[in-house]
Amino acid sequence: MLALVGVLVLALAGAVLWVADDDVAWDRVAPEFWAAVTELHTVRDLAGDGLVEGRDYAFMRTDEGRLLHWRCGRPIPVILIGQAPQGVEDLLSEATALLSETSGLRLVPKHQPEGSRDVEGAITVLYGALGGDAAETFTEELGQGGPASGYNGLINFGEVTILTGPSQAPHTLPAENMEEARAVLMHELAHTLGLDHSATGAPGVMNPGLNPHDLALSPGDEFALRAVGCPR
Repeated sequence: MLALVGVLVLALAGAVLWVADDDVAWDRVAPEFWAAVTELHTVRDLAGDGLVEGRDYAFMRTDEGRLLHWRCGRPIPVILIGQAPQGVEDLLSEATALLSETSGLRLVPKHQPEGSRDVEGAITVLYGALGGDAAETFTEELGQGGPASGYNGLINFGEVTILTGPSQAPHTLPAENMEEARAVLMHELAHTLGLDHSATGAPGVMNPGLNPHDLALSPGDEFALRAVGCPR
């Protein structure tokens, strides 16, 4: 979730949905992360370069400590539903390409104006109001994103909502501010891939206080995306 907390600072918070699925196997962890995830439930020692979990990067986890993750070997449709504001289709293509390149996941953007939520094996993206309530577009939130996971943390689907009301549009619409709109979208999409917030003041797009002067993936963001992603 992303919220406006000041003139130049935007606060973000992730939302997680849970779906029971006891028939899915734990099979996506890249070999170099296997021991850390299955035995130690942390990847801190693998980060290197002085990166620290909880400060420079963070993960969504199961109650047992396993990382939330997508199954490897399958494309993940990222479906823009509803009407697409000017520039959003290109923005989605750019954001998914960068996240795919970094994580090794195969994110495939598409636009389905008549599409719906809760698409198994896909991430849906909607620009508009939460729950279709126009009054909510006047809140301080800029967006929400999160995964629905089941057995052993395997993600079943993800949902992103980017708000476009009068207070949000200057930060969320590419026609208003391309750089900030890209960072907002990437932040929420990264939540659907299993990333949580880095510490306040940390660099990168997963910072809970988005700095308009720091809108690119940080080394911590990139490491976390590789950790929840797939080997190349």
